[in-house]
Amino acid sequence: MKLRLGTALGLSTDQIRRLTSAELPLPHEPQCLTLDTFAAIADWYHYAILELTRVEGFQSNVAWIAQRLGITRTEANIAIERLFKLQLLKETSYGQWIDTSENGELTHLTPSQTSEAARAYQCQLLELSKKTVQEIPLSKRNHTSAAFCFDPEDLPQAIERITEFRRAFAREFKPRTSKEVFQIQISFFPLTKMKG
Repeated sequence: MKLRLGTALGLSTDQIRRLTSAELPLPHEPQCLTLDTFAAIADWYHYAILELTRVEGFQSNVAWIAQRLGITRTEANIAIERLFKLQLLKETSYGQWIDTSENGELTHLTPSQTSEAARAYQCQLLELSKKTVQEIPLSKRNHTSAAFCFDPEDLPQAIERITEFRRAFAREFKPRTSKEVFQIQISFFPLTKMKG
């Protein structure tokens, strides 16, 4: 009912989501995809399409999505079909596409699992990050790093803190009116050849 009323009033998808979720607390954990489900949507633009549904002026249109993300119409069309098939994207009775994942938060990561699809996904993000360093002005992005000594025994705690920060950061800035889709990527890795 709130979705129908919100759409009739001309509210954005994000405004409708805030209304419909105002009574419910944010979940503490994002929806965790199985490795098989993630493998089906492992290309970076699947997540970006879901986020794009929250952007001001979103159009439920393959050509518009392809143009906004800089992908081909074929890539956009196949990704949209997959997202519908996996019920991560849904069409309302008014023809508007919406993200149906829990609170708009998905993950494929678990503390003990990875997959070839997850590795390929991270490599795609690194390539996109590299491209933005070369093409996007510094005023519209942030690429910084720090090298420091670290005890590998503290790695589980460090990974937990990074995860908490990333999720808190995304939640803090999500409620604002969205105009673009951004990617936050934090890399934490050894520079020295680890013993053992």
